[in-house]
Parts: sequence; C-alpha cells; structure tokens
Amino acid sequence: MPKKKIHWPRKKKELKKQTKKGISLFKNKRISQKYGSVLAIVILLFIAATAITSFILNDLTNKLDELDQKGKNALVLSEMASLFRQKDIRISDYILLEDQTAIDQYNEQSEQLNTMLEQARVVAPASALSVLDQVQANDSEMNRIFNDLVIPSVQQNNEEETFS
Repeated sequence: MPKKKIHWPRKKKELKKQTKKGISLFKNKRISQKYGSVLAIVILLFIAATAITSFILNDLTNKLDELDQKGKNALVLSEMASLFRQKDIRISDYILLEDQTAIDQYNEQSEQLNTMLEQARVVAPASALSVLDQVQANDSEMNRIFNDLVIPSVQQNNEEETFS
C-alpha cells in the first residue's frame, strides 16, 4: 500500500515558501560571498561612524574656538579695568605726594590702555563696540580731569605754600 501524500492547505504552503525565500538570501551563495557581504556592511558602518564622529569633532572644535575667544576678550576687559584702577591710584599718589613720577606712570598707563583699546576694537564683535566707545570716552574724561584740573590745582597749591 503506497503512502498517501498529505496535502497541506494552500495558505500554509505559501506561508512556508515566503519564509524560506526570506531566509534563503544567503542560502545559495558561496561562503566567500557571505563573508564579503558582511565585510562590506561592517566597512559601511565604520565609514558612517567616522563621518559622524568627524562632524561632531568639527562642531566641538568650533565651539571651543568661540569659547577661547570669549575668554581672551574677558581677559582684555579685566586688564582694562585694572589699568583704570591703577590710573586712579596714580592720581591719588600725585595729589598726596606731588611727585612727577606719578604723572609719568599715569601717562604710561594711559598709553597702555589706548593700545589695549585699539587691539580690542580689531577683534571685538559689533555688539561690543559701543562698550569700547564708552570706555574710550571715560578714559578721555579721566585724562582731561587729571591734566586740566588736578595737576594745575596741585601746582597752584604748591606755589601758594612756597610764597606764604
């Protein structure tokens, strides 16, 4: 008695064929082709990772450069503030000690401040130029007061003391 073949319902056969076709992508290929395909995928992943990493590093470098420039600008501004304080001290020294070296030091510090202002104008963004203009105006006013009011007043006070 011959064995009867069992017939599956058509839907199940079609289902099996579809799953076998999906899996059989590498089934009929040689091993070298399989390894080559996997190697190509790995190489593509490395290229993609390298591109993404390069993009992120480039962006990070740009941000660090901006941060470095902001730090340098802050340092220049703090040095300018220090020079303003030093000039104020030289005015006090001149009033109290009536010494010519205080005037010379004041003038040197004025030159340093002007040099720093010019350097800052070159690298400063457009939004900071108004601040630098205000610093320049304050320095000019301080110089005017010292040269036109303080020095003559101190010298006049010395002459009055000498003649009395």
